[in-house]
Amino acid sequence: MFILTRALQLAVVLFVVSALTFLLLNLLPGDPVHAILGLRATEEAVARLTAELSLDQPVHIRYLEWLGSALRGDLGSSYINHVPTAQAISEHLPVTLQLVAVSQVMALAIAVPLGVYSAHRPNGWVDRLASGFTFATLSVPPFMLGVLLVFVFAVTFNVFPATGYTSFAEDPALALRSLFLPALTLALGSLAVYVRALRADMIATLRQDHVTTARAKGVPAGTILWRHALRSSSLSLVTVVALHVGALTGGAILVEQIFALPGIGQLTVNSIFQHDYLVLQSCVLVIAVSYVLVTFLADLIYPLLDPRTRHG
Repeated sequence: MFILTRALQLAVVLFVVSALTFLLLNLLPGDPVHAILGLRATEEAVARLTAELSLDQPVHIRYLEWLGSALRGDLGSSYINHVPTAQAISEHLPVTLQLVAVSQVMALAIAVPLGVYSAHRPNGWVDRLASGFTFATLSVPPFMLGVLLVFVFAVTFNVFPATGYTSFAEDPALALRSLFLPALTLALGSLAVYVRALRADMIATLRQDHVTTARAKGVPAGTILWRHALRSSSLSLVTVVALHVGALTGGAILVEQIFALPGIGQLTVNSIFQHDYLVLQSCVLVIAVSYVLVTFLADLIYPLLDPRTRHG
């Protein structure tokens, strides 16, 4: 029943997002007809292409036609190059998913032990260094951080490539190397948020009665931290990670532009400048679907971490 209720809620959210996106896209200045034919196109050519693309139909009619086709798995084709939208997304989306996955592995691998130790020794030198680092990272916009990393690691030391992408199917080592700088750019922002969230929750958990009882029984500090306190504090971390991962799927647009990655962000930007509404609509829908799916998975993880949430 829980899964069915959440699935219905997600369907409503996706419907609202797709409808609003379709409406807003049609309010943008310019049109794909002149983008395809150019400014010197004749009125007859403009009228013919407008009819072919069904742009002479009312907005709600075009939206319902697009929605019906999307539910059947047909997202249409690009106005510009006539490539099927589903094919274009299938070529670009894996790059973004790999980028987000690598960045989150990097962020969690550092944030979890750092957050646990900071909570175990609050106001210690590690906690103070971590707090200063996280505040500094949060104050720097991702695009500035990306440019700084390119200057240091690609231009100055020539350790990692500044642009380009190699797929994992071709060479996993080169793929990780090409994704290191863009993933690090995203990971540093995520790292700061995760450390602050986990530290605050862990400090509160370590003051609870069950932790005091475990200490009185002589349970080792490591067991208390990693088995008892961390599991209780993981609920808030899972929530933050889910919201952050969902946002990164769309938020990686700037990072993909800086590092010239052929991800969903690059496809979205290109479709905006080309007034390719069908591709842009589908990109926004994919980003929205990824966001709600990640939050849905977080809801499924909660009962595994704390069985009491099943009855909440």
